[in-house]
Amino acid sequence: MTSDRFDSDAFDQSYKEVELAYSESRFQKAFRQADALLKQQAPEEGDPRTQRLQLILGHIHLHGLQEPELAIPLYQTVLESGDSATYKELAEQGLALCQEALAARDMSEKPDLLAADQGVAPAMPWLDQPEALDPSPKADLRIEAVSVDELRPVATAEESELAQGLLRVVLG
Repeated sequence: MTSDRFDSDAFDQSYKEVELAYSESRFQKAFRQADALLKQQAPEEGDPRTQRLQLILGHIHLHGLQEPELAIPLYQTVLESGDSATYKELAEQGLALCQEALAARDMSEKPDLLAADQGVAPAMPWLDQPEALDPSPKADLRIEAVSVDELRPVATAEESELAQGLLRVVLG
């Protein structure tokens, strides 16, 4: 399972340093440490410690460095080589988040693609037509304060409750 060059204690200590840098949002440092650890000291591919290192590298790329395209192969490796259900589940979640991040990036790089290229009407066309917001000069849209006594008597309890308001809209 392990080679002569693998030192479990040294690996664990280095991994803790990677986690610390990641938790402190020092993503470049976390990446350099994790990448070096993976290349120099990692146990065999199927070892859970290697998979854990690959997962954190995926997280560094995805969440820290905003490079989902570089996280994908790391998550896929964990899925393909791992035996741990937990690590596989984390890798699947990471892959799903990568796909979401890539889709969001594609959408932000192509704003209003549908509306511009396919002639689709904008969602709120009245915002593009300021004249639609201006009332015609003929309409009288005054709002006047009135007392409840000035309102006509109402027939139902529901109408009575509605009549308790103090504003009346007068349309000319």
